[in-house]
Amino acid sequence: MYLVLSAIVFIISTLLFRKAAGTLSVRSLNMISWIFYYDLIIGVFISAVLVIHNFDNHYLINHVSENAKRMGYYAIMYTMISIPLGMIIANTFFNCKKINNLFNKYLDKSLVIEPKANTLILFFLKLASLLSALCVIYVFFVLKEFPLIKLLKNNSAEELMFFRISSSRNFQGSEYLKNITLIFTPLLSYIAYGYKNISKKMSDKIWFYLMFLFSIFILTYNLAKAPLLTYILGFLFFNFYTKRNLNFKYIAYYGIVIFSLTISFYFLLLKKSNLNFFDLFKYNSGIVGRSILSQSAGVYLSVDIFPQHVSHIGFNSFSRFFSNVLGEQYQERSARILMETVNYNGVFNEQAGVINSLFIAEAWANWGIWGVIITPLWVGFVIQCLYIFLLKKKKTPYWLGLFVYFSINGSITGGINDYFFNFRVLIILFFL
Repeated sequence: MYLVLSAIVFIISTLLFRKAAGTLSVRSLNMISWIFYYDLIIGVFISAVLVIHNFDNHYLINHVSENAKRMGYYAIMYTMISIPLGMIIANTFFNCKKINNLFNKYLDKSLVIEPKANTLILFFLKLASLLSALCVIYVFFVLKEFPLIKLLKNNSAEELMFFRISSSRNFQGSEYLKNITLIFTPLLSYIAYGYKNISKKMSDKIWFYLMFLFSIFILTYNLAKAPLLTYILGFLFFNFYTKRNLNFKYIAYYGIVIFSLTISFYFLLLKKSNLNFFDLFKYNSGIVGRSILSQSAGVYLSVDIFPQHVSHIGFNSFSRFFSNVLGEQYQERSARILMETVNYNGVFNEQAGVINSLFIAEAWANWGIWGVIITPLWVGFVIQCLYIFLLKKKKTPYWLGLFVYFSINGSITGGINDYFFNFRVLIILFFL
């Protein structure tokens, strides 16, 4: 029964996403199709089918109750359909019923430099890049460590994990400066990449290569793999948006680069642990297991833990300021609470951080069943509004850089809070 239902949901979801995105062609990858293929199909759909048939054998999901597995499965199936429905509602709201025409029109545009006040804009962008680079230097000055060198040194896996958590959650400098730097350094590098491709000037080439280098530094400040791999992927999106359909050889080249980087990171960590190299490719561990099972584990854990062991959070995890205004006590976000519940010793020893998952995990933790019912429609609507807005802008390095940035960072694997109160978006709006 579950297999038939899953097949039906997959077909309906595919049709709805194609209508919402305009195309699901791998050669014309875009913000919406990436969410469908990576965040939903690879991230949660495959796991839902495995989990409901008790074929997951995953260390986080093994101890989840059968009821939580069943409810988590239905929540994921519902989300597969309701997200594109929210997107189609946005298309109707903005009178973009034929989104494919708008997308093709955007692809046909040439990448141009905005002539009006371009000198001033370029000066501001390069000044922002200089300030961003100085902030990267500041972050490493506070850390007193260079993470990539630390990875190569003779440090144990436990020491590296301690460094990763302490640099992320216990950063001794300004959190605001660090977070702003994490946002703007890669964003500015995408913009610089656009100027480099158009102008061919040596100064713009140097600008891009420096920002590329600083982006690698800041995105690996805590030895996390995903931010760097996502950043590299952004250049593939950039070329999708500027060169229309790319051949499969070019796409395969990017895939090999990202896969090689992933293997390299894991291999360096394996040398410091007792894991076997072949564990990387098991369906329930390593690279594969992390992609198809670990990302969905938070959904089942949330159903099991909230509200049976921890009360629903409500709006109290949005921000300390927001909680103070409401006269409520601020609470940690559900991803942290999940980790504290399943791995308290790891959290206590600062060797474990959070359990991120599909946004409905936090929606359930915050508001229960109503959160799961309403939020997928809202998330789909918000994402599609941004997609339509960016498709209607001129294809300049500035706007294309923003389009690329949001295409890879508008991930639905995170928390629902980010779709109501998002520090990253507020900072970028200020930048605009």
